[in-house]
Amino acid sequence: MLLKLFSNSYRNRFLTDFLSVIFIIFFQFSLYSQITKDSLKKQLVFELPTNSTIDTLVSLARVNFGINQKKAIFYAKEAYKQVISENDEHLISLTAQTLADAYYYRDEFTNAIDYYKIAAQSEKRIYGEFSDEYGSRLADIGYCFYLLGIYDVTNTYYQDALIISKGNGNMEDIHTNINNLGTLYFAWGQYDKAIDAFVETLEYDKKQKNYANLSVSYNNIGKVYFILNKYEQAIQYYNQALDYSKKTQNNSTIAIRYGNLGMAYYKLGDYEKAQNFLNDAIILDKKQGNDYKVAIRQNELGKISEAQGNYKTALDYQLKALATFNRLKIKESQTITHINIAEIYEYLNEYKKSETYYHEAIEIAISIGSVYNEMVAYEGLAGLYEKTYQYKKSLHSYMKYESLSKDIFTAKSDKQLLAFQVKYETEKKEKEIALLKKEAIIKDIKISKSRIIGVSLTAILLLLIFVAYSYIKKHKLKKEVNSILSEKNNQLQVLNATKTKFFAIISHDLLNPIAAFHSLTKSMESSFDAIPKEKLHSFIKELSTSSEKVYLLLQNLLTWASINNGRMKYAPENTDLANLLTEVLDIQKMHAQEKSISLNLAVIPETIVFVDRLMIATVVRNLISNAIKFSPKNAQVQISVRETEKMIQVCIKDSGVGMIQEDLDKLFKIEVDNKDIGSSVGKGTGLGLILCKELVEKCGGKIWVTSEVSKGSNFVFTVPIKNTNFEYE
Repeated sequence: MLLKLFSNSYRNRFLTDFLSVIFIIFFQFSLYSQITKDSLKKQLVFELPTNSTIDTLVSLARVNFGINQKKAIFYAKEAYKQVISENDEHLISLTAQTLADAYYYRDEFTNAIDYYKIAAQSEKRIYGEFSDEYGSRLADIGYCFYLLGIYDVTNTYYQDALIISKGNGNMEDIHTNINNLGTLYFAWGQYDKAIDAFVETLEYDKKQKNYANLSVSYNNIGKVYFILNKYEQAIQYYNQALDYSKKTQNNSTIAIRYGNLGMAYYKLGDYEKAQNFLNDAIILDKKQGNDYKVAIRQNELGKISEAQGNYKTALDYQLKALATFNRLKIKESQTITHINIAEIYEYLNEYKKSETYYHEAIEIAISIGSVYNEMVAYEGLAGLYEKTYQYKKSLHSYMKYESLSKDIFTAKSDKQLLAFQVKYETEKKEKEIALLKKEAIIKDIKISKSRIIGVSLTAILLLLIFVAYSYIKKHKLKKEVNSILSEKNNQLQVLNATKTKFFAIISHDLLNPIAAFHSLTKSMESSFDAIPKEKLHSFIKELSTSSEKVYLLLQNLLTWASINNGRMKYAPENTDLANLLTEVLDIQKMHAQEKSISLNLAVIPETIVFVDRLMIATVVRNLISNAIKFSPKNAQVQISVRETEKMIQVCIKDSGVGMIQEDLDKLFKIEVDNKDIGSSVGKGTGLGLILCKELVEKCGGKIWVTSEVSKGSNFVFTVPIKNTNFEYE
């Protein structure tokens, strides 16, 4: 009977008996194409014995799991309806589990949970609360909660299932449950625990030569590499997972592997390969009528369209995907899609909509305990607030992002991942070494007594050498420790200097303009009507100057903070230097005109450099602003460009008072107090020059200055020439 075949089966377990397959295919065709749903039950009851009817319906349902989920649910419901009124726990367990599996394959996880619970209770009454059958159903329920993003409930079911399998000594179930926990830890952001679980299951699967499980294990390890931004390693493991999935001929898992490869290539910037893999996945998902998986692919294709600048197309993909996730109540996917939509609205300058979607993403992530998605949402929100000049909100969001980031990406995770990589990539070499050691032992056994004496003397000599080496090593180690302590001391000095520089900025560059604001506004408030129009105009001019100083200072402070905490990412591109310099000069002309200073630019048109455009624009803006600031009225500021070997050199020469060599040596150093440099009354804290040095070096160049007293200063920096291997995307 087919009942016996399926009574303890797991999902993906299909008919193996050839005659049963032939019968089911024929029976399915005749039933589904020639009779209606209403007449099906009547025809079956009159033509077949009861148990045979149920077995056949269950078989038809399971055959359709990977082919047509609607048919699978239809047959499973018919089977369950026929046994629900009977007092046969075995039949109730069988049909309830089959119906739950059918709902699972269609991604209707809440319905699947209801029927898995019914099956679990029946198996508990049949086999006992510590049986493998009952433990398997608990694992099924936990997995559905995992897919719904309810991780705390998932953990409870997985742990209970693991306890049962360990109590029974069922090694296959033990490793299945450990793998499930690894997947949960990964989603929870606990990567060290996830790695431990995946390594343990991979070892077991290799011994069992279980292709399906090996595909899952390799895929899971690839996901860890992916989340740690190691995309090339992720692709290696995804390809191994795909090979094993193809051996099992399981279209559902093959589609998943295609999707993972697509996203890894997307992260590497290979959009063509990414789209090809995702389209292959969609073809398989649509054949199976899997709306959830199709929505996942739409989400991913939306990300690719966004990366290519096709924001309207990207938004259309994401909104379609979100509608499916909302209908299926898949909270994890809802969170990710909200973040994607928020990013697109930000690119479209619809900031209110972007902010709304970021906040909704955070709420959903918190509700399901998804720390990683919460972190990503806060990072995006911080960038949005910074872009819209809401610096207080930006700082708050960024602090939340930093806190969550530290919780997730621990040094322990990366260390264990590296250990795993070394272990498995050198497996072949270790076997060769073990073989050589074995051969060496055999040879040693054959050594004659006379040679033993020689070996002993050699051992004594080696011991003496080892003692001498240890003595030298001890002194060398002591020297290295002293060197490390010295380096740490230097780092501490830089940190103290950074703190001092920050307070200097607050007390000098920020306090003075704000004090001017306070004084002028107080005067204008107390005697506004008595102030002459000319005097009022001068007050307003001073207020404008002070606000400009505060604005530029805050820009530099935010840029400096972004560099030091690693948030500013280096994004080089081939850039027309003439256009970049012209844009900056157009902004600075108004300040130059106030002092009747002429800005002279000498650059060859279409001079292409390979730089981060925003970084170099910040450098040029600061240097030209300083040149205007320290040059007298009616002077000139010269901006010139010349090409050297593989580099472009930009020179900004002012007509200021100049500096002596002693002062030049103090520039660009954060540990130097700026008040010790020169005697100009207009000097600030030197943050601008420190910022320029860090940005230029990030772009692969250098910066220096030459100067003569009373003859002005010449600030020079270099940037890389055009990169011929770089392609615009």
